[in-house]
Amino acid sequence: ERVRPAAETISAAQRTPSMPMVAPPAAVSRSATTDNRPVIFLAFANEMAQKGFTFKFEGFAFDPRFAGNQEVALEGIYYQGDYPPEIGLAFAKFVSSYQPDELSIENNLLRAWWD
Repeated sequence: ERVRPAAETISAAQRTPSMPMVAPPAAVSRSATTDNRPVIFLAFANEMAQKGFTFKFEGFAFDPRFAGNQEVALEGIYYQGDYPPEIGLAFAKFVSSYQPDELSIENNLLRAWWD
């Protein structure tokens, strides 16, 4: 099986502007492969991209040609660069719903990571 990083296969720029925003569920499984976290995170990244802020992902995806499925696991989401306070606040509110194991909110870095 060949595994590629999610950043190599999925980016906010590849999503269409018409992609609907999906509200996060009250309780989300910690396993990214068994919940709809990839879709929700892509919707958030798409919304931020429309505002001029491109978020990137950390994780992996299985190519269906090699793995027989289209499984995607997102283990992290981040933005590096300057951002206004409202983007930092939107990020903090969004990721807090998913209880990240690591959270960095710095002057030029927004990052959440799940083990």
